[in-house]
Amino acid sequence: MNFLNVHYIFSIFYVSITILSIWLLRKNRKTIYRGGGAVNLLEEFQNYGLSKNIMIGVGVCKVSLSILLLLGLRYSLLVLPSVFFLALFMLAAVFFSSENKRPNNPYSPLVAFVVFLLGDCLFEYVLSLVIN
Repeated sequence: MNFLNVHYIFSIFYVSITILSIWLLRKNRKTIYRGGGAVNLLEEFQNYGLSKNIMIGVGVCKVSLSILLLLGLRYSLLVLPSVFFLALFMLAAVFFSSENKRPNNPYSPLVAFVVFLLGDCLFEYVLSLVIN
């Protein structure tokens, strides 16, 4: 197993497990990453001017895509679309965080997620070109 394979597997696990943790285990907990001093995900979405229905939709999409991404370790065709759509959600999160202009809202973890996701996307694309 070479470095790229280890990075690829680590990135998929890190991104998937973190997103699942945020949306399934920590959605009702206050963290330093919540925008506007929100105490949970719903309040954070409301701080960004988004409704509960949008939050539920985003949550269902992110959890589903994270599970598909994990399944992509076994079924590689799932990785590229999962990574692409998760990257879009993360870019939207970066946009909303930066638009909120909260000094106590560090969004560097979001940027790290986007870098991991786009790196995985690129790796998977290059790998598919080499294999085919």
